[in-house]
Amino acid sequence: MPIIASAIIPHSPILLPSIGTHVADKLTCTLQSMRDIGRILTDLSIETVVLLTNPDMRQNSDTLQINTCETYVASFEEFGDFATRSEIKCDTVLGLHIKKGLEEQGILATFASQEKLDYSASIPLSLMELQNIKLIVIQPPDHSMKALMGYGTALHPIVQQSDKRIAVLASGDLSHSLTESAPLGLKLEGTVLDQDIIALFRSRRLPIRKIQSFSKEAAIRTGICGLNAFAMLAGLLHHMNFKMRFHSYEGPLGVGYCVISYTF
Repeated sequence: MPIIASAIIPHSPILLPSIGTHVADKLTCTLQSMRDIGRILTDLSIETVVLLTNPDMRQNSDTLQINTCETYVASFEEFGDFATRSEIKCDTVLGLHIKKGLEEQGILATFASQEKLDYSASIPLSLMELQNIKLIVIQPPDHSMKALMGYGTALHPIVQQSDKRIAVLASGDLSHSLTESAPLGLKLEGTVLDQDIIALFRSRRLPIRKIQSFSKEAAIRTGICGLNAFAMLAGLLHHMNFKMRFHSYEGPLGVGYCVISYTF
């Protein structure tokens, strides 16, 4: 079985020690959880990471996008870190296979060739400290929860046909409204929604109907930026027997960071 592990992981730039040095002591649970995910993937001899990120609202794309740049670059100049830089090879063969398989199921997919990784991919990869892996970055469009889960359902048999040892990860943060100093200010609804999402993804068997009906409008109000990627992962996990491990959740800086892993 090529899908060996999955996880929900945060991607906030302030989690990177070189950027959030002054607040690192407040984020110890999340940072340790990300190191734990990295060790799990290393111990499982993962060869390729399929990373689900979130739609770029500036592009207004109506199709699923697969970034197949031959070599990705992770760097963080826009956040003031001019020293950290790494390169990650793309699993272009798997990317081609995914595009073809999705289109055979009637799902439009386009290729992108963006060398520089968006922080939603580069931050978690850096925190997990993975070595000698290949990568595919998939960005779903901003569609309904049901449609997003359908993309994950369609992705499942395609990836399962690979002969690689694969991890599928969903990158995203929860509410950006947990404290008065949060990016969106304090919204009590944010804490409730975070706990609702955590409960859904901690379930022994994912409650598909509840995930499909989760309010995207409420997620937008509270700044939950990981919902699209999480929904796509749910569609993939729905077809698998997994062992879930809840690693951590914290939001001392006003943004919710959740880490959950699944092994099969």
